[in-house]
Amino acid sequence: MMFASLFLLILAGLANAGMDLIQFRWNNSWAEARAKKQDAWGKFLRQWVSPDAWRNKYRVPAVFRPVFKTWMVWVTDAWHFCQMLMFTAYELLAALWLAPQFTGHQVADLALAVLAMKAVRGGTFELLFLSTIYVPAMSDFWKFIRTVAYTHGHRASQAMLVLGFIGAALCAALIPGVWGDIGAIAFMLVAVFGFVRIMIWSSREKFSGGFGPEDDDT
Repeated sequence: MMFASLFLLILAGLANAGMDLIQFRWNNSWAEARAKKQDAWGKFLRQWVSPDAWRNKYRVPAVFRPVFKTWMVWVTDAWHFCQMLMFTAYELLAALWLAPQFTGHQVADLALAVLAMKAVRGGTFELLFLSTIYVPAMSDFWKFIRTVAYTHGHRASQAMLVLGFIGAALCAALIPGVWGDIGAIAFMLVAVFGFVRIMIWSSREKFSGGFGPEDDDT
C-alpha cells in the first residue's frame, strides 16, 4: 500500500510538471527546438505537445466534438493527457485508502470508485463553468435548463452522468443484496438514457445552426 501510494504521488507530480512545462516553459526548451525539425518526431511535438495543441479538440469532426471536448479530451493533446494522469493518480490513491466494497472484486471496486470520482469531479467542473456563464443572465430557471439542454448538451449530459454514478454508488454501498444491484443498474440506465437523449438534441441543434458558442474548457 505504501509503495503504491508513493508511486502514485510521484506520477501525479511528474504529470503536473509536464503540464507546467508545456504551458510555461515551452519557449527555448529542448522540445521547442526539436519541434522545429521537419520530421515525424518534430511534427508530433508540434501537433500534440506544443502549447497550442489544446486546440486539437476543435479540429475533430463536429459530430464527435462534444466527446473530445469533455470525456476524451485527454487524447487530443499532451497537456490534457498529463492532467488526466495527475487526476487519475490522485483518484486511484484515494480509492486505495477508501477500499470500497461494491462488487467484492478489488480491481472492479477500484475501477468503479475511480470512475465515480471522475464523474463527480468532472461534472462539478462543468456545472461551475456553466454557472459562471449562464446563471447571472438567466432569471427563468426553466429557460436556463432549456438553454443548457439544447445548446450545451454535452455538458448537461455530464451532469446527468454524475447523478447516475452517485445514485449507483449509493445503491451499491448502502442497499445490500440484489436490490442494491438493481438500484445501481437502474440509475446507470437513467444516466445513459439521458446522455444519449441530450447528445441527440445537441447534434440536432449543431446541424441546424442553433448550437451555442464554442467554449474553452482547458
